[in-house]
Amino acid sequence: MPPSAAYSIWETELTSDQFGRMWLNKFRFDIGHGNIPTTMTATLRSVLEAKLVSIGKGLPPLVILETVIQENPILFDLQGLRGPPGNEPYSFVIRLEVFAYFYLKRRVLLTILDDDDEELNFIWRNIDGTITSRFFSGKVRTDRAFFWCAPTKELETTSAKYTADRAATILRDRLGLHLLDKGHRLIRIDVPVAALVGKRLRAPNTLDSGANPAFVPSDSPDGYGRTLNLATITRDVKEIVAEEIPFDETFEIHRLGMVTSKVPHISWLGVEALII
Repeated sequence: MPPSAAYSIWETELTSDQFGRMWLNKFRFDIGHGNIPTTMTATLRSVLEAKLVSIGKGLPPLVILETVIQENPILFDLQGLRGPPGNEPYSFVIRLEVFAYFYLKRRVLLTILDDDDEELNFIWRNIDGTITSRFFSGKVRTDRAFFWCAPTKELETTSAKYTADRAATILRDRLGLHLLDKGHRLIRIDVPVAALVGKRLRAPNTLDSGANPAFVPSDSPDGYGRTLNLATITRDVKEIVAEEIPFDETFEIHRLGMVTSKVPHISWLGVEALII
């Protein structure tokens, strides 16, 4: 089958699915609002065509799309044309399990655990205590070589208004963290301003989001993206994506609290309406 025909079939299958249609509309929003280069349409199509002729049948179109994006970081990572106006403190929120497994020195941690201590509970109890910066080690990133963060002051403002667990639940919703359900314990990590000097900081775009349905692109003139508030289905907190950096003793960590409610019902039609 010619590459162009394979692409046409792929696009038809993509848009027959609600989440696939949403992704394509978000991508077109980014192109139309100057968030990414207009040449990205042709670049993505070219890479997809090459991929489609080399793989077998049966893979969902969104899986193929995400595979292509992840296999080509030079082409698709951090390609946004907008960015924040200057340096300011940023933070990101992760669940306790991610912090424990990817941001701590395992061997050092094992030396202070009691035999009857459950590791995650021990870490949770001792954040801002026994768990100090001497345990910090790792890379700040997702499954791609960048991470998502928001201005520290915006997260601090929410934390100051509510009890710990209530703040964690509200931040889950306001930051669009739709995979964090009731019972997850959340940690805020503050990034030193110096750690981001010389790094690429961009307003996130649809290529950065992969297949995440709880992302909406923004064309805000301030150079930031905006999170999707899961409770109100509106654009909310300022956010950026930043190039991968080492995690070391210069970072600060804060125990936020436990999420106390399930993820709100999300109107995906409402999400789609934000970008049409």
